[in-house]
Amino acid sequence: MGDAEALYRSIMTRLYTLPDKIKAFVGHDYQPGGRGLAYETTIVDQRMSNVHVRRDTQVDDFVKLRRERDKTLSPPALLFQSVQINIDVGAMPKPAADAKRSLKIPVNVFKAENDGNLTMEKV
Repeated sequence: MGDAEALYRSIMTRLYTLPDKIKAFVGHDYQPGGRGLAYETTIVDQRMSNVHVRRDTQVDDFVKLRRERDKTLSPPALLFQSVQINIDVGAMPKPAADAKRSLKIPVNVFKAENDGNLTMEKV
């Protein structure tokens, strides 16, 4: 889990200080409620209408919201694949001897808790 307070500071001091008309391209969109894909926005739109943090959102409110929400989320389906690509700034792995490119997923990364739900094992 990330640091919600650090995320808040980053949004407020780095993103929300940019000019209003700057376009931002969203790295992922879960299309809540079945709405269409939204991959582009502007800084002013986010400052005014972001559901988690608007320009008037206080740090304590944001941290509380994120901590409560994050507890309910399952690990992303493509977590390990995306981390491997992100670490190399979008570069795909080099081809193996058979000319195929492969990503590697750790063995036993998920474990069942007492209630049967899968959780992430620290690897």
